[in-house]
Amino acid sequence: MKMKTPYMFMMTLQAQLFSYHKKYKLQLPKITPHVCRHTFCSKMAGAGMDPKKLQYIMGHSDITVMMNTYCHNIFLYKMIKCEI
Repeated sequence: MKMKTPYMFMMTLQAQLFSYHKKYKLQLPKITPHVCRHTFCSKMAGAGMDPKKLQYIMGHSDITVMMNTYCHNIFLYKMIKCEI
């Protein structure tokens, strides 16, 4: 099986979404690689993944970028929950 490049993956995804939107009245939200990245990071943070490991996986040189951009609400909620 031939590996798809990220560009080919996005084109396939967009074609599938276009077909879906033509067929059904209910429109799906716009799905992009960034949406997938954000969802992954948020879900991993919510599952309790170590912030430093998640920082490495996301490729951020500074942990504050990841915390502020992707998952500050989840980690904040967990910290507050543990303190009460």
